[in-house]
Amino acid sequence: MAGHRVTPAGHDTAADSSAEVISELRRRIREHWEGFSPAARSVCRALSERSAEQLVFVSAAELGAETKTSNATVVRTVQGDGRFHPEQAITIDEALRAYTANPAFSSHEEDVKGTITPGKLADLVVLSEDIRGDDPSVLLRARVEQTYLGGRLVHSRLA
Repeated sequence: MAGHRVTPAGHDTAADSSAEVISELRRRIREHWEGFSPAARSVCRALSERSAEQLVFVSAAELGAETKTSNATVVRTVQGDGRFHPEQAITIDEALRAYTANPAFSSHEEDVKGTITPGKLADLVVLSEDIRGDDPSVLLRARVEQTYLGGRLVHSRLA
């Protein structure tokens, strides 16, 4: 299995695409639970504890073509209308696994992608801040500093 191949002429395009992907990921993380029914939301926390590999796919059929995500996934506060329950929020690490290691596991490719491990495909971004702390608002602030496709640096804001 080969990683992404990016020619020197394609670096800017790849970097732009990567920035768009990160922007879309942020949007999805912010809006996650809005498309879920109350019943679907009520089981997500328990499922993540028992079978995190399935978390992204919970009630995906009821969401239709546009799956929405939100930082309500990681923000443990109840909204004014009571749609979210703090005990059902997932951690930032769980949300990251839901978009990285878990899909690789689901497609039986965990030996070649899904985690940052020597020998695996290396498509990744370096963010301006560590998003894995206790402050979920960092998801909205963090900027893409570098982008690697197939293990090669294709975008850098760093000097």
